[in-house]
Amino acid sequence: MQNRQLSLTTVLVCGGLLVTLSMGIRHGFGLFNLPITQTHGWNRETFAFALALQNLMWGASQPFAGALADKFGALRIMLIGVALYVGGSW
Repeated sequence: MQNRQLSLTTVLVCGGLLVTLSMGIRHGFGLFNLPITQTHGWNRETFAFALALQNLMWGASQPFAGALADKFGALRIMLIGVALYVGGSW
C-alpha cells in the first residue's frame, strides 16, 4: 500500500472550508433567534444559553479531537465530527 502525503495547500483549503461552513452555521443562528424562540415558546435567554453551551462544548472538545486526529487520522475524525455536528444541530 502506498503512503500518500497530503499537500499543505490541500490541508489548508479543506480546513478553511470546514471552518467556513461550521462558522457560517454557528453565526447564522442569530438570524433565527426570533422564529425559533417563538415557535418553541422559549425566551431569548434560553436560546442564547443553548448557543453558549454549544460554543463552550465545541471549544472544550478541540484538544481531544486533535489528539484523536493524531492517533486515527484527520479524515476519520473530521467525518465523525461532521456527523456529530449535524446530529447536534438537528
